[in-house]
Amino acid sequence: ARAPRNSDYQLWLGRACGQAALEASVFRAPGLAKRTKAAWEKAVALDGGNLDARIDLMHYYLNAPGFMGGSDDKAREQADEIRKRSAVRGHVAWAIVHAAKKNPAAAESEIAAAIRMAPSDPRPRSLLGSFQENAGRWAEAFETYEAILRIDPDHWDSLYRIGKIGAETGRRLDRAEECLKRYLAHTPAGYPHAPLSDAHYRLGMVYERKGNKVLARTHYRKAVELDPKLDDARKALRRLG
Repeated sequence: ARAPRNSDYQLWLGRACGQAALEASVFRAPGLAKRTKAAWEKAVALDGGNLDARIDLMHYYLNAPGFMGGSDDKAREQADEIRKRSAVRGHVAWAIVHAAKKNPAAAESEIAAAIRMAPSDPRPRSLLGSFQENAGRWAEAFETYEAILRIDPDHWDSLYRIGKIGAETGRRLDRAEECLKRYLAHTPAGYPHAPLSDAHYRLGMVYERKGNKVLARTHYRKAVELDPKLDDARKALRRLG
């Protein structure tokens, strides 16, 4: 009965509603988005030190349209509150704000500061890798994710990201295959990891690029089995015949 008054409960309720909103119809999505925002605002109200909740709420303010409660000013307020409580995560928060406002130089400057302050924390490097991916700086992104794996060999997101970049670009295919196999073997659980269906799809792409249509079909089929809505995998199966 006390769970609704628990900050972490509200954080995860918001995440569940947010994921449901992404998958919902245009009629249901706005209501779910409002529930997402309300849950994260309650999580922060219950515990101002819940930085995961503040980060998620900041993302919402940055990405939602104004009529759904989006607000650049409120996002910046959250970034400031995060920085008051953690210098490292404050740098990360401000990097996200700058990236959303199309200021990549300022974003990477904040990330560099976070990495200098906490060189063994994979989170700032992971964000840097995503920036590099979005900019098409594949070699740099590969090296960033490999650096994370030297810190934490079981960093699931980095394993998946190396595989995804390889699948999409055709680069380092052997390493991409290795990383995706490890990702699938360990079955990472829940948010924020990529669904296993996506990993099977990416591994299918790797095998297709390597000319192994049999294994490509196997993983495309598994991806569709796990997620029947994964249209890219269905299209790949039709393409291979």
